[in-house]
Amino acid sequence: MQKITVLFISAFLTTMLFSCGNPNDGHQDDIVGTWYTKGRKATVEVYKEEGKYYGKITDLKRPLTREGKKKLDFRNPDPKKKNSPLMGTRLLLDLEYDGDKVWDEGRYYDYNRGKLYDCEVSVTADSNLRINLESKEKDLTWKNEPQYLR
Repeated sequence: MQKITVLFISAFLTTMLFSCGNPNDGHQDDIVGTWYTKGRKATVEVYKEEGKYYGKITDLKRPLTREGKKKLDFRNPDPKKKNSPLMGTRLLLDLEYDGDKVWDEGRYYDYNRGKLYDCEVSVTADSNLRINLESKEKDLTWKNEPQYLR
């Protein structure tokens, strides 16, 4: 009877181990690369730094104001960053890979509103980046195909 109990517990624990998301499943860097926001308003480079994932603006559809000056992050709630160029601004912050092609515990910076939102990021079946803004109950979709630029 004791052997059956031990076998049952071992089988149960093994099943639980393999059914849970595995942070080392080979997909942790799937979000690293170049992504294009809707309407290609911005090109975002997602990269890994010290175990966390970030995304910064590397190109803008309209990088200059009507006056011909570089666009600034003037809505940033941090007074020190209000005069910073929008180019290079981090939109994705502190994401951690959770397994099953999901990154969470991070934030998304909406430069149009100057607000930070908690977010969860995932890669969809058609290889798009889905950013779920938790407090807004809204999803953003970024694509990684150059033909999306047209």
